[in-house]
Amino acid sequence: MTHLRRLAATCLFLLFLGGVVTPAVADDTDRLTWSVSPADASGPDGRSRLEYLVEPGTEQRDQVVVRNLGSEPITVELAALDARQTADNAFELLAPDEISSRVGAWLRLDVTEVRVPARDEIVVGFSLSLPPDAEPGDHAGGIVAVSTAAATDGPDVQYRVGTRAYVRVVGPIAAALDADRLDAGFAASPVLVTPGTVTVDTGLRNTGNIRLVPSAQLRVGSLFDLWTATRPLTELDELLPGGSLARTTTLADVPPLGPLWVTLELPRVESLGQEITAEVAFERRTVLVWAAPWALPAGALVLVGLSVLVWRRRRLSRAGALGPAPAGLDEARDPEAQVDQ
Repeated sequence: MTHLRRLAATCLFLLFLGGVVTPAVADDTDRLTWSVSPADASGPDGRSRLEYLVEPGTEQRDQVVVRNLGSEPITVELAALDARQTADNAFELLAPDEISSRVGAWLRLDVTEVRVPARDEIVVGFSLSLPPDAEPGDHAGGIVAVSTAAATDGPDVQYRVGTRAYVRVVGPIAAALDADRLDAGFAASPVLVTPGTVTVDTGLRNTGNIRLVPSAQLRVGSLFDLWTATRPLTELDELLPGGSLARTTTLADVPPLGPLWVTLELPRVESLGQEITAEVAFERRTVLVWAAPWALPAGALVLVGLSVLVWRRRRLSRAGALGPAPAGLDEARDPEAQVDQ
């Protein structure tokens, strides 16, 4: 464990679909190359990832193969880890010194270190053992093979490559998405009566317990639907339970017709490559944005008004600073006051 923590201090992740990694080593004339992929007892079996549909409290066996494509033997450490989804929607495994409580804990490798000869491969078996109280739904993790590149002027660098592992636990399934952010703004054209642009910031969160791939779109409409437009949200990747994604979409050539209603819609949602026929819990959200041709003139008038107000207040302040005329001087200039005396 101490060895893994030392390596993890300067981890370089080269993940992650069971592909080949080619980290640099001290001798640039040779390079270590290895891969990890699902396998049967004889070697790679064509699967791109590990996927299971299992009952709580059950156990099953499977294998992965570690292949050395380089010209020198390599020694790698094997680990099963939980996965999480980062803020930019990337699939990421926990660091070796972080505690895995689901997939990383349910996968038990037969060995945790292997030495693979040059141009050879080794099949490693493992067990998938689910506790009786495993939560229904999808859980994500992976199996990685870790190697180390020694550094001469700093800590060692860890390289790891692996294959994803998805476990769907049988039980009640909930497909639910939440639009946790929907903000829109209109940018007027310099020529006020010509079309401008609307920029929409959107956030989606998977609040259910299964993996989801949403097909989302923005619908924009003016008063009485005099003008409408629909734009899909592009590059929507798979959302793990609890995961979220953020996208920014720009609509050009938006006419300045006043109030516009921007609505986030979900025309289709998939899971495991199949469309979900049951209803997906989703509360459609709408925001209002003003696309007004008078936006810039109104702003200019406000600035002029503020300038006039400041000028008047300064003028009154200067007049007050001079004060009233002396009383004696006023009496000397008053003829009636002199006669009365």
